[in-house]
Amino acid sequence: MKKSRYNIQATTRFQREFKRVVKRNRGLEEKFLTVIERLSLDPFARQLQTHVVNIQGFGKVYSSRVTGDIRIVWDFKGDTIILLHRIGGHSGGLNVYK
Repeated sequence: MKKSRYNIQATTRFQREFKRVVKRNRGLEEKFLTVIERLSLDPFARQLQTHVVNIQGFGKVYSSRVTGDIRIVWDFKGDTIILLHRIGGHSGGLNVYK
């Protein structure tokens, strides 16, 4: 296993959203954990499809793909920390870009 380049921290909001999204889906929880591990190694790995988004209340932050519709919104905090802000869908009721 490679050594993490970044430390991952999560906001309280992220933690609540994570519990709600993975509540009854163990497979989805494993996907999230894999994505979070990849973020810690290389947040711009091609598989994550990371790109900049401008979200009201956050400004310009990054969005990375978990599944076809689910994204993680995050930002750098200093040189070695990635702060996870939100989890949600790309569209629909759980739209993370609102």
